[in-house]
Amino acid sequence: MATQIEPASTGSTPPESRPQPAVRRGRPRTGASLLTALTWVIAIGFFSPVLWMVLTSFKQESAAASNPPTFFSLPPWTSTGPSSMPERVPISSIR
Repeated sequence: MATQIEPASTGSTPPESRPQPAVRRGRPRTGASLLTALTWVIAIGFFSPVLWMVLTSFKQESAAASNPPTFFSLPPWTSTGPSSMPERVPISSIR
């Protein structure tokens, strides 16, 4: 005796009987904003030593060991500004 196999049920309900997800509109909650801000502050706090090490690795040893420490060791500004650029970089050598 042969038995017939019925197609498996997909378990889905018709679209009109499914509950619709709630859509939140408007401004986010204040608690969520505060949590986001706190998360950013903590992330920056954890990342700042890594940034400090990377910036220090580009400095000369004397500048890296200076007290108080400097964030960037840039040369001081001069009164000549960009007008001295052609003297420092000869344009004729650039091809």
